[in-house]
Amino acid sequence: MDAVLIADSGGNAIRAVPVIKGTGNKQILGTELWNTDATLGSNAAMRGAWFSSVSDNLYGQLAGKYRTRFGKAPYRLASLGYDSVLLTVRIARDWKPGTNFPTAKLLAADGFGGIDGIFRFNDRGIAIRALEVSEIGAGGFRVVDPAPTKW
Repeated sequence: MDAVLIADSGGNAIRAVPVIKGTGNKQILGTELWNTDATLGSNAAMRGAWFSSVSDNLYGQLAGKYRTRFGKAPYRLASLGYDSVLLTVRIARDWKPGTNFPTAKLLAADGFGGIDGIFRFNDRGIAIRALEVSEIGAGGFRVVDPAPTKW
């Protein structure tokens, strides 16, 4: 095998990676759980590992405005609520009250743009997000493959 996916927290990855690398050089892969774990960059064994995640670019702007207004940082999941409101406003733009809400527009093939990047829903109503790939380096993360901006 060439790569190992650790679908768990950064803390568990830090414990597992030395064992995995002891069996040979493997590309370590992780999930979005690693995006908010600042301790990963300070662990030499984790350097070079990749993980997929939503982009933090627009979230950083939202968090800054939130901090200015409310004096503290928002929860990271606040972006989902924000995106939900943006999505509803976009779909309701041409909706006439008194008629059925145009729920079919939720399945638009071109999807929607939000704080966490572009997303769309499949025919089962499950959200599909465009993710970026970041690499863990000394002291932090570096984007190695940006998320697409359109489908």
